[in-house]
Amino acid sequence: MKKFSIAINDYKAKDVYKLWSRECKKAQTSLTVLSPVVDKTVYFLLTSKHIDPKIIKSVYTRIDSSAIYDMPLQLRALINCMKKGIKVYHIDNLDSNSLVVDDKFISVGSQSFTTNGRKNKATTFYSEVNLESSLFLKTLKEWMSKSKEIELNYLISLEKKLKKYRIIISKQKIEHEKAFNEVLVNSQKKNELEMLQNIDIQRQHSKIKYTSDFVYLTRTAVGFFNSIDTFLADPNVDLTEWDVANEITLKSLVRLKYYPCINIENTSIGYVRLTKTRISFFCSGINFLNIFEINNRKYKTIIELPQINTDIVNFKIFLRNDLFGNCELGLYFDGYKFNLVKKFFSNSNVQDEINFYLSENCLNSLCRSVFRGANLKTILNPITSFLKGWKYKLFLFQFHDQPILALRKVF
Repeated sequence: MKKFSIAINDYKAKDVYKLWSRECKKAQTSLTVLSPVVDKTVYFLLTSKHIDPKIIKSVYTRIDSSAIYDMPLQLRALINCMKKGIKVYHIDNLDSNSLVVDDKFISVGSQSFTTNGRKNKATTFYSEVNLESSLFLKTLKEWMSKSKEIELNYLISLEKKLKKYRIIISKQKIEHEKAFNEVLVNSQKKNELEMLQNIDIQRQHSKIKYTSDFVYLTRTAVGFFNSIDTFLADPNVDLTEWDVANEITLKSLVRLKYYPCINIENTSIGYVRLTKTRISFFCSGINFLNIFEINNRKYKTIIELPQINTDIVNFKIFLRNDLFGNCELGLYFDGYKFNLVKKFFSNSNVQDEINFYLSENCLNSLCRSVFRGANLKTILNPITSFLKGWKYKLFLFQFHDQPILALRKVF
């Protein structure tokens, strides 16, 4: 078999239906679909008028209680396929999503032949290299040889018998999702409450604050002809000024500087752009110019702020030395301190060096050096990508002498 290399372009991290459709139209002898679940998507794919009617078409899937329970409409899709002359087979425990063209060219990946599969985050590999003699295709053919061909009347009987369960299954899934969401919401509320309590403790000991305990921010359009929304402060409030304990005069935050801001609702963090009257933009990562030293070795410092799964990790620090190696630290800031959750090292040398360094005091020193305001010349993401609500309470507190903002959703 001719040796070949897999190119990056062979991987598709997107909906690949158009690719499937294009390759099906090129078929000369056969089209074979393997997928544990299918719906009308596979019917439309294989019955296109642009496919040569002489092509032999087959669908290998699972027709068992578990598969039909998860996808009740699978039976109707297969019945429609069989009425168009497409053969249908059952393979026990099938868990592969593949399209085989002319027993030579293969698409394989996590995208299923369903409507939801086209919407989900999935990756697929397709190669136009002839894989006729490959071990992979040989394995697929072994599965096919052990499959059971399904008769049309059997599917019609199943559909008729199981149709009454569709409403029951639908209700069960709704109840299941409701119970799941209750646990999820309770977990989020627990994290939110813990974050709020810790921030309140910080505020009690903070030397800096706004003149009032908090400031209201309301989502407001910049102008009638402008599609950008910002969060506008109460009238006569200057967001760049705050009180400092034991000092008569007000101190000022630097206007147009990006400051760390905690969204208490989902415990996420972003660097928000502060002006006198409003918060307009935010960024989810900063490449700090300062160099962090460990054992006299210099590391570039990069901050990334995740916007999903922030109940686990809401702050990432990347330490990079082009010659020695790189490190990624996943942390969770709970409003009071940074907790190290996970870490990744590019090699054992940098792992030994940084692990030896990462005592609690050293970790705090590293976090303090980057959890602070930064001057960024570029305008980044609109604030509405960070804040989904319409009205917030804005707090200001002190974390190791640095001003930190916190927002709690009102509605």
